[in-house]
Amino acid sequence: MKSGRRVVVVGVGLRTPIGNTLDEFVKSLREQRSGISIMPQWEDIKRLRTRLAGLCNIEGEEECIARQYRRSMGRVAILAALATLDAVKASGLSQEEIASPLCGVSYGSTEGSIGNQTEYLNKMLLGRTLEGVPASWYLKCMSHTCAGNISLLLQARGPFIASCTACVSGAQGVGFGYETIKTGKADIMITGGAEEVDFLSAAVFDLMMATSSTYNDRPSKTPRPFDMNRDGLVVAEGAATLILEEYERAKKRGAPILGEIEGFWTNGS
Repeated sequence: MKSGRRVVVVGVGLRTPIGNTLDEFVKSLREQRSGISIMPQWEDIKRLRTRLAGLCNIEGEEECIARQYRRSMGRVAILAALATLDAVKASGLSQEEIASPLCGVSYGSTEGSIGNQTEYLNKMLLGRTLEGVPASWYLKCMSHTCAGNISLLLQARGPFIASCTACVSGAQGVGFGYETIKTGKADIMITGGAEEVDFLSAAVFDLMMATSSTYNDRPSKTPRPFDMNRDGLVVAEGAATLILEEYERAKKRGAPILGEIEGFWTNGS
């Protein structure tokens, strides 16, 4: 175990409801801009209390991903892939460095592509047919779809970790990536997390009476976790990728060092 190794962040990529670049994201935060909007397509869903969600605008962007890779991606994997491509570019790492046994992937996602799950399971379970169900459907729906598709897209051949732990999936993705470098099992790790929005993801929290519904007509006013009038959470989609690298290696190649991770711990709750 090489516990003395330091781990730094050398690249960041984002797809969020308030910006698709780090600069846009920071600017929106400073301007207190909300990315929450009304979901009219949910109006016909009986007993669903919330009518709000945060959506990313990635229209046309998926075309930058070659079709041979995109065919196995649902929306959540596309969000993750777009964020990751930006992060890799920002890191200055070459394809040769990425496609190395010392470069791995540690990425979190809880549900896979819910939209594709709904579409294909409706055909198979309700329609009682496999007609129109592509061979790639499971690759879109599996909970490790983000980690798997990123690994294939970038040809990363190092350690592979897919965390599926609800709201901490992405944080664990980063943490496990940090530990992998810290212990000398890799020099570079592509880390992060992603989720997509579907009414089913809202329904999970709605059934627990955990969603915001008071502000359905005022989406910019919620969520408000530190306010005495808070009434719940709002589901949203997005992806964030951090490229982690062993410090001495990053320094030697003149990488842009954005920060350092000094520790990580996780447990059950």
